[in-house]
Amino acid sequence: MNKISDLKLGVSKCAYMVAEILNDLDPDFLPFDSDVKQYIGADFQTRTLYNGRERGLVFSMEVITYIKEKTLYSNKMPSKKCINVFVCEHGVSDEIKISTWESESAKDTMTIEDVTKDLRFGFEFKHFDYNQIHESAYYVYDKFEKFFNDNSGKIEDRKEEESITLKSKSGMGKISHFGMEGI
Repeated sequence: MNKISDLKLGVSKCAYMVAEILNDLDPDFLPFDSDVKQYIGADFQTRTLYNGRERGLVFSMEVITYIKEKTLYSNKMPSKKCINVFVCEHGVSDEIKISTWESESAKDTMTIEDVTKDLRFGFEFKHFDYNQIHESAYYVYDKFEKFFNDNSGKIEDRKEEESITLKSKSGMGKISHFGMEGI
């Protein structure tokens, strides 16, 4: 490439197409707070990851316990529950490869060494045909939804000095203290 700027950062096209679809989706599996008009209960990050010829994007979702003061959710308590989903073009074919693993937190930068440290939490692979971009994006979305429902946390309301429990729009996820209580 002979350009001053590489806005793709050397990442495969399929990873960017999946990112574009995910960017248009609301995380409606999360509780929605009408006071602040936003989804709460998780933080999302997107980062690059280079593993030889597999160059793609890592989409991470960390379950967060929010502390409500008046109408603002300004204080966050990490749950030590994070899911990471790496989307790239397979190194030896044109398939879309998706690798999923859990970690204790989302990292600002990610290297392959970080991934191998987190392998103790488990690792899962899924492959899609090169033209299954939408299916790949919805697979990532479904992974986030399931992970949130399995690991959701409680929101504490300091104004009233009592804990409140919210249900997601789907009625599936329960929010519990430090994100450790299951459904």
